[in-house]
Amino acid sequence: MATIKDIAIKAKVSQATVSRILNHDVTLSVSDKTKLRVLAVAEDLEYVSLSQRKQKKNSERPTIAIVDWYMDAALIEDPYYLYLMTVVEKQLSQNKINTFKFLSIEGQFIPSMNSPIDGLIAIGRFTPGQIKKLTTYTENIVFLDSNPNPARFSSVLADSEVGIVQALEHLYNLGHRRIAYIGGSVLGDCGGEGTDTRQEVYCSFMKGKSIDIDDLFFCGSNLTFTEGFSLAGEMLSGGKIPTAVFCANDSMAVGVMTKFKEAGIRIPQDISIVGFNDLPSNRYMEPLLTSVKVPIEGIAAAAVELLESMISSQKNLLPRKVSIPTMLIIRDSTMENPDPSRELTCE
Repeated sequence: MATIKDIAIKAKVSQATVSRILNHDVTLSVSDKTKLRVLAVAEDLEYVSLSQRKQKKNSERPTIAIVDWYMDAALIEDPYYLYLMTVVEKQLSQNKINTFKFLSIEGQFIPSMNSPIDGLIAIGRFTPGQIKKLTTYTENIVFLDSNPNPARFSSVLADSEVGIVQALEHLYNLGHRRIAYIGGSVLGDCGGEGTDTRQEVYCSFMKGKSIDIDDLFFCGSNLTFTEGFSLAGEMLSGGKIPTAVFCANDSMAVGVMTKFKEAGIRIPQDISIVGFNDLPSNRYMEPLLTSVKVPIEGIAAAAVELLESMISSQKNLLPRKVSIPTMLIIRDSTMENPDPSRELTCE
């Protein structure tokens, strides 16, 4: 059985470096090339850690790995995927399932443990090349927030349209007619530029109400706090601003609210704001944000249930697509517009 010393000799690094790499020590300062070399040697020598050996004693428990497409810096700007990954881990733990994560190194997804994988939960959107590599570990894959190949893979998706329509109808019923959209570009299910359901539903809704959106539509390069703050500034520079704004996610909504507050615009007295995702951090905002809730717990539970069925089945199951409905949660950032013809100007 291979040891850390064996790996160190073959990879030409110290035993301490091998140990820290295998234990994912974020304070270790070595190149990604070195990390990849050590992980490759560990896999080649079929290194098995003490914790893995203990897991083998409990072989009746399946092992489901998690791979997440987001980088750490992006998770800070838009923590939705961080919350989703955390809830998935919790669900796996509650179901007494062994689990570990894949590492992302130089665009490659590498297992952090040399252990057989019974199933894989892939969170986010992956390129065809990345998906092909993931299938070398297991065919039992469930994708969350993407549906790259419905004929081959199962997926769990949020039915965004339901909640978006609820949000727009809520604003319209409050008397708002100048309802702006603030969003950004998104990736497609297999990489490249994709279409955003939030944007499409907004445009369709406003067209159905015969409302011109030429000066109400603002779309940036991403869905972050910084981009929301910047687009809100662009909106204010036009002089005439809307009475309500629907934001593509909560991170953008916080950026929009921050910019408006700096400009002395009151929320919701002067302008109503609606976000999307309904992140747990919303409870600390002032005012509390009205947002479309994406049931993260439901998504995680459905993903684990799908994988458990695939793993336990003695025959190949047809891929399934599970759609989890979203819903509007009304809080303090929206209120009635007493005069639908009112136009707020910013000097």
